[in-house]
Amino acid sequence: MIKQEQFIWEEGTQELKGIYWDYRYNPPLQRVTKLQIIFTKHKEIQYFRDGSRLRIEQIKDTSKKPEILNNIEQILYLQWSGKYKQNIQKIGKWIAKWNGQIIQDAGGYYSDKGNKTGFWKELYINYWTEAQVYEEGEYNEGLRTGYWKQIFNAQLMGHGQYNIKGQKCGKWVELWEGFWRKSQVKQVGEYKNGKKVGIWDFEYRDSKIGGGSYEEGGDGVKIGRWIDLDDTYDNSTLVTHIGVYKNGKKVGLWKTFEKQSLCNIIYIGEFEKGKKVGIWDIYWIWNGNQIIGYSGGGAYDDKGNGLKIGKWIDLDDEFNYYYQVIHKGEYKNGHKVGRWEMQYKDDTHRQFSTFGGGSYDQGSDGIKVGKWVELDQKLDKSSQVIHCGEYKNGKKVGRWEILQKEDINQGYSTIGGGSYNEVGEEFKIGKWIDLDDNFENSKQVTYNGEYKNSKKVGKWDIKYYNEQIGGGQYDDQGDGAKIGKWIDLDSQFNDSYQVTHDGEYKNGKKVGRWDIKYRDEKSKVFATMYKILYTVNYSGGGQYHEGKDGTKIGKWIDLDDKFENSKQVTYNGEYKNGKKVGKWDIEYRDNSSKQFSKIGGGQYDQGSDEIKIGKWIDLDERFYLYNQVTYNGEYKNGKKVGRWDIEFRDNSSQLFYKIGGGSYDDRGDGVKIGKWIELDEGFYLYKQVIHNGDYNNGKKVGKWMEMKREWKLMKDGFKKVNEQNYEY
Repeated sequence: MIKQEQFIWEEGTQELKGIYWDYRYNPPLQRVTKLQIIFTKHKEIQYFRDGSRLRIEQIKDTSKKPEILNNIEQILYLQWSGKYKQNIQKIGKWIAKWNGQIIQDAGGYYSDKGNKTGFWKELYINYWTEAQVYEEGEYNEGLRTGYWKQIFNAQLMGHGQYNIKGQKCGKWVELWEGFWRKSQVKQVGEYKNGKKVGIWDFEYRDSKIGGGSYEEGGDGVKIGRWIDLDDTYDNSTLVTHIGVYKNGKKVGLWKTFEKQSLCNIIYIGEFEKGKKVGIWDIYWIWNGNQIIGYSGGGAYDDKGNGLKIGKWIDLDDEFNYYYQVIHKGEYKNGHKVGRWEMQYKDDTHRQFSTFGGGSYDQGSDGIKVGKWVELDQKLDKSSQVIHCGEYKNGKKVGRWEILQKEDINQGYSTIGGGSYNEVGEEFKIGKWIDLDDNFENSKQVTYNGEYKNSKKVGKWDIKYYNEQIGGGQYDDQGDGAKIGKWIDLDSQFNDSYQVTHDGEYKNGKKVGRWDIKYRDEKSKVFATMYKILYTVNYSGGGQYHEGKDGTKIGKWIDLDDKFENSKQVTYNGEYKNGKKVGKWDIEYRDNSSKQFSKIGGGQYDQGSDEIKIGKWIDLDERFYLYNQVTYNGEYKNGKKVGRWDIEFRDNSSQLFYKIGGGSYDDRGDGVKIGKWIELDEGFYLYKQVIHNGDYNNGKKVGKWMEMKREWKLMKDGFKKVNEQNYEY
């Protein structure tokens, strides 16, 4: 029997930190944003960001605590659908959709008691576009039981056992909570009755990068020296915390190292019983390991509360080489008070200059009041965007302007803005010009239209460098649902990736024929040839179901998610009820003047699970003009099995040739075994590095050699440049 936590529904508003991904960077960077969550009298959860409503979720069973999302992509794209018993309790099969499309085989069944039962394929807690990780295993009346697997890219990445109480037990290899494509970090250690015990290691690509020990008593308490990983750890920003735990609390001197691509940041200070105390200093390091100077910091109280006090210089949450923003002001009992300045400098200037700021109330709540100038997270030396307006009791009210300075030596010009209501709900109202979430010099996209109680209504235009290139209608009931003919911009749209999706919406769902259109960067100046160019450069599209689900059906030509001038890749095949079925071809061309030619593809099963079967040629996830790499082998029930070859061609050749590969086990777990030749993570035409060694049950063992060849001397072959030994 499962003991459910009793939950009492209360109307009200909560604020929390959300995360989103900035796709202006490659790889994308994790960003922090403010979210507002409203629990309504109609048993709805409404999600807001910057005055705009992102999601409305109707809660059927209010006796159970609902799951609150903080991942912007999940808020926008993730939907679960299934049946309810007596309109309250989930029952039968439930499936998951991402951005309107059914996720392959995700979901499972609820019992008559409303508990998960039998086999389930669940989405990982941090699931998003670049972290499509699944967990597979059995439920027994709501409790996980037996062997569970964690799957990424059709490969087994983590696994372990649950006992009959639904607790993890024994040896586990589990994915770190922040796992994604560019941060494939695992945790390896042992559980006892659901608690971590003994030594636990953090591993990145089979190399140990941190860890420490837990008490053997099974209380999950950290002890001794640890190298902890920060939540933002990835291959471009490596953040580690080094120090000592005593009875699960940090004590003594701790250092935090934030290693970025072009700078390092060090935080140094003392802990007492798990709380920061005394002076904490922040240093930044340019030019290798030389400390250039003190950059910030301040004091924590000595009472052990971990509260900031007095004068502080804080680094912005998004501080990096291109976004050097600091905040200067005073804390009182852990809350900002009085005047705070926001200062910025780029990589070419030695001194900070004030760009913005405002005041917090003199109480102890850290609430913004009065006039403020805020720096946009899109700020860098090539695009400086600020927001100017007024706060009342911590909420934006009245008119807010969005201004941009395209060059450090130019003045600001207004590029957007609008009004918030005066009630203090921070709802957008009336006419607005919104900036695209990834607005920058190469993506100057704005959305122009009207809000009604934070929801878009009526006609909205999409403009690119002030040229209207898209848009359509929202319903006037204030539901924020798109209706009628629309031209949407692709989510990755920018100067070098000018892709639109043209078709019709019905009650917010795509229906009927949709065309995917593309034009290259050179075409944008020929305004009078706009329609002709779109006809000539037509790239793809297909049909959506006319029913309520808006799922893809019939023949389609899909563009690759990262389609651009140097990666013109399409996928051609058939959909059935939103799932790919039968034969699918992958085609490519290296510029808009050439025809597409087939370079890959394979078969999906004819069922409803979109499972790859038989022989396939897959493209490398980083495939483009200078990294033309394919993977050739066999799938069994959606998992790689047997021999897989890695093939490569340079941009001047028509033929691929084998450059690496190895074998997967035949059990269908996607586990690498035996000899392998793998391509380096950064492999491309001008950096040809491979790694040669052995796998044992998915882990690197023994000696691995790093080998390199020069692209101008490819006939000379690969030569050894380094080696590394792994434990058996």
